[in-house]
Amino acid sequence: MIICNSINDLKQNGVKVNGEINISNNVKFCFNKPENVNLGKNISIGKNSLIVGLDKITIEDNVRIGIDSVLRSRQTSIGKNTSIGNNMNSIAPV
Repeated sequence: MIICNSINDLKQNGVKVNGEINISNNVKFCFNKPENVNLGKNISIGKNSLIVGLDKITIEDNVRIGIDSVLRSRQTSIGKNTSIGNNMNSIAPV
């Protein structure tokens, strides 16, 4: 499992970053293969958030994720023009 805490960590671990991404403090991405992480443009992720996608993580363009949010499943996918509020927990069985 690869754990990344910043945009630089994501890039250094082979994740292709397609545009401007703003990641606040203490955000963690957890995934198995960098080629299965797809990040669009104009993404903002609030502090203390956790995003886990064991098989795949897809976050499309114009996505906002609030602070203290947890998104965890085998495949985590967030569509275009989506806003997720603060303190949101979405945990699907893995």
